[in-house]
Amino acid sequence: MLKETNNINLLDKLKNTIITDYPGYQFDYEITSVDINKSERREIAHNLLATYNHFDDLNNRNKLLVIDNILTTYLRKEEMTFNALASAQSALMIMQAIHKTKSLDKNVIDNFISDTYGMPIIINQNVLGMSLISVFESSFAYGKDNLLKEMDYSMFDFDKIKPTVINLSNLMAPINDQVAAVDKQLSSIMEKKKNLLINKSKVSSDNLKAISSIDKNVNSCDEIINELNNTKIELNKKLAYLGSASFQKHDYNKAIVDGIRNSISHAHHELNDSTTLGTCEFEFHDIYEGVTTFDVKVSLEDFYDVLETNTYILGKYLDQEVEKYNLKLKVNN
Repeated sequence: MLKETNNINLLDKLKNTIITDYPGYQFDYEITSVDINKSERREIAHNLLATYNHFDDLNNRNKLLVIDNILTTYLRKEEMTFNALASAQSALMIMQAIHKTKSLDKNVIDNFISDTYGMPIIINQNVLGMSLISVFESSFAYGKDNLLKEMDYSMFDFDKIKPTVINLSNLMAPINDQVAAVDKQLSSIMEKKKNLLINKSKVSSDNLKAISSIDKNVNSCDEIINELNNTKIELNKKLAYLGSASFQKHDYNKAIVDGIRNSISHAHHELNDSTTLGTCEFEFHDIYEGVTTFDVKVSLEDFYDVLETNTYILGKYLDQEVEKYNLKLKVNN
């Protein structure tokens, strides 16, 4: 009867009945005021209505459980934090249902989970968020670094992820240092050659032995100068590549991937404002030796779009790598 009424007075009757008819048992309850603003009331109504449209295949008990989960998000805001463990468990339950039923039909999956665990799965923002984290980790895991070492990250599309702090590789700095070192060596060896030629001009033309020795040293200087110039050309090519738009995008996208996976690895990520899907967003934040190296907020919706786009690109790259590997096996055999 209590499930079919909102008459609070019945709770007092239930309490008295338990005390009278069931000595040793205790039943108590507490009524507290709830502060829900106008905007939240609209969100609750919207979410309840959206959920009601999927209620056809749920029994009354499971409908109440789903409604309870929605209301708890608003009434107990301390429970709104991103519970990764519980969400991961729910995601695993969904995957098990898909595997066992061989179906992607929502009603089939709901029924399997209800029959197996005695309650429906609550697919909310946290479950979706944990599923996206799992997809990201499986796509860009540390263990795949060797496999992805030839990947051109400029092919990825991370335009919807806009970090406020990002740690770029700054690969140009050490190469600029190498160029400066080569220039210093060139200056030194050219000065040596200049002095050799000055000395040669002072040697008597009939002193063939001295002239031959100087010429030999001058030729040695020319060889070193040629090697240094070639080295400088290669270094400048690297600098041109590192300064290109293509590499800049590669470096930027790689830094986003590293920043997000480091944030996940160090448990510096959370799902904020998880009352509604439209306003729900991830925050990824990473710190190295006390310094913030990465920080970004991205909506759940945008993170989903980014993963959907880039897992397709990654899949094509991996397919090509598999083809290369199989071709290599054929050649070796």
